[in-house]
Amino acid sequence: MEVIKTIIDELFYDNISVQNLTMSNNKEFKKQMQVLCDCEKNLVKNLTGKNAENFRKFSESWNYVNAETNREYFSFGFKIGAKLIMDILLNND
Repeated sequence: MEVIKTIIDELFYDNISVQNLTMSNNKEFKKQMQVLCDCEKNLVKNLTGKNAENFRKFSESWNYVNAETNREYFSFGFKIGAKLIMDILLNND
């Protein structure tokens, strides 16, 4: 039971965080991330007035939707894992 306690402690104290994971080995991910960054810099630099405000709102809304979706999937993954463990423990075939 010590392993589970340690994992729970690590999660509680935020020592395990998926946000800290990197995709450093994924070259295509890095390439696409650079494209996103370059496009954002270009848009921020060149948009003015209402267009700049619309882009800011779009970016903030997209960040919120993306974060909430990731949170939901993360939570769903834990629930599926717990159901798998329960099935294994309860069905000693």
